[in-house]
Amino acid sequence: MATSNSDHPGLSDAELVRELERCRLAPADFPHAAHLRVAHYYLSNDDWLEAARGMSRTLRRFAASAGKQNLYHETITLAFLQVIGERMALDARAGEDSAVFFARHPDLSDRKLLLRYYRPERLMSPLARAQFIAPEPAAIPYQEI
Repeated sequence: MATSNSDHPGLSDAELVRELERCRLAPADFPHAAHLRVAHYYLSNDDWLEAARGMSRTLRRFAASAGKQNLYHETITLAFLQVIGERMALDARAGEDSAVFFARHPDLSDRKLLLRYYRPERLMSPLARAQFIAPEPAAIPYQEI
């Protein structure tokens, strides 16, 4: 999957994941856009549960290798993975290059996207950092089916 993403333009998604898994990136070189590419890669290559395990394991190891274990946030990681996975499942063009996918879903690039589902104090709580907490029903717009 070659990409033309600006965060690591010379790396395919697979190469970016390999560099991350080997902890060869500096934390400053791993912005939100790179997180999204890695999530897309894991979701494109495995089911959601295995993608979640891989993403969580890789990000924890990466943060630890930088001496910043507290950087990892379980709820943010898994909630973004869920939103991306759902979009991919509903998108008839899933399986394509991540750059094309994220260009079609620009709201996923918004780091504040999860505030549609969580109050800031809940999302940034120590509990949410340590383990996944479910979205707040009151924060999710209700739509009758």
